[in-house]
Amino acid sequence: MTTLEIKSAAWQGAGGPAAWDAAWDRTRMILSTRPAWEDGPLDYEMAHGDGELAAAASALAMAFYLLAAQTNVPVTAIQREQVVQMQGANPSETLTAWEEQLLRLGHDPQAQDDPVSSRWRVLRVDYDEQRTGPSSEEWDLDSLASHGVALVEGLRRVLRDGWGEV
Repeated sequence: MTTLEIKSAAWQGAGGPAAWDAAWDRTRMILSTRPAWEDGPLDYEMAHGDGELAAAASALAMAFYLLAAQTNVPVTAIQREQVVQMQGANPSETLTAWEEQLLRLGHDPQAQDDPVSSRWRVLRVDYDEQRTGPSSEEWDLDSLASHGVALVEGLRRVLRDGWGEV
C-alpha cells in the first residue's frame, strides 16, 4: 500500500454513507495518478492539522460527496468544473454553503461518530486564526506553516495541481 492509501483511509474514517466511500475511492484514484501526490514531496503531517495532502484530498472527497448528493448523480460522473464552481467568493461564503449542505444531508458538524462530520471539522479550521507565538510576519515567511482555511487551501491545491478526466 502507498502512503496515500494508508493515510487517506484514516482521513476517510470508518462508516458513513456509500457516497462518502465512493468519493474517497475516486479521490484516491485521481491523486494516485499524479506523480507529485504519490509518495512525493508533499508533507503528510504538518504542525497544524493533517498537512497539505490531507487538506487537498479531504476537500476533493467532500466536494465529490456533496455534489453527488446535490445533483443525484454517481460520484464518478462529477466533472472538475463542478468542483471549481463550488468555491464561493471568499472562504467564509464557501464554508457557510458547504456546511449548510451537510446539515441538509443530516450531518451534525459536532457529531463524534460521523466520519463526514469529523472530516468537516478539520476542513473548516482557519490556521491564521490559530496562530500563537511568532509574529504574523514570521508566520508568513515560514514555508512549513499552514495558512488560510483548510478547505479553501486544500481545494486550491488540488485544483491547481489538476486532475484529468477520470
